[in-house]
Amino acid sequence: MIDQDFLESRLDGIDAAIKRQKDNFNPSAYVAICDNKIVGYAAYGKERSGKDKTGEIYAIYILDHMQCKGIGSMLVHHCKASLMEYDYMHIWALKDNPNKSFYEKIGGNIVARKYLEIGSQSLETECFEYKLKG
Repeated sequence: MIDQDFLESRLDGIDAAIKRQKDNFNPSAYVAICDNKIVGYAAYGKERSGKDKTGEIYAIYILDHMQCKGIGSMLVHHCKASLMEYDYMHIWALKDNPNKSFYEKIGGNIVARKYLEIGSQSLETECFEYKLKG
């Protein structure tokens, strides 16, 4: 999906990924910890393009060996609860993400598509929308 050279340049650990999110978007975040180790996180806040009444989960990441254990659902649940001041929540995912069915499983509907430049690649993304109120 994503160019291996680009990924290797970014593989500096989950702690650094959280710091990048903080530096780029100043989000709030929830962190999942198991056996005193960070196994996942979700960074969230106001929707980045400035849409009124819309929050966003900017990033959600669970270590491979910890997936399918309810951690992602728990993180999304807490983000939703923290974003209740908004009417909607968005999560953008790569169209070819093998785990994107998770976003549908938790109630998201695709409402938009766009291309994202990652390294030297142009990758299609999809926006999953969740109604928070009403």
